Amino acid sequence: MRVMQRGIMRFIPGKMAEGMKLLKEYMAIMSKKEVSVLAMRAYTPFIGGDDSIHTVIFELEWDSLTETATF
Repeated sequence: MRVMQRGIMRFIPGKMAEGMKLLKEYMAIMSKKEVSVLAMRAYTPFIGGDDSIHTVIFELEWDSLTETATF
């Protein structure tokens, strides 16, 4: 069974750069814990209205619930 973890971050106008910095720090922590950063995707939606401009979605796939809980 594969597990997908999805996080949606919405930023107030002017805070997108700070949010992206935090996302990079999160990815660095995951790398230190031996989680493959290649398995993580982060993107900003192209369409969807006003809020989509200030939104970042990240997804990470795990091999099992046990692996997720261990992390």
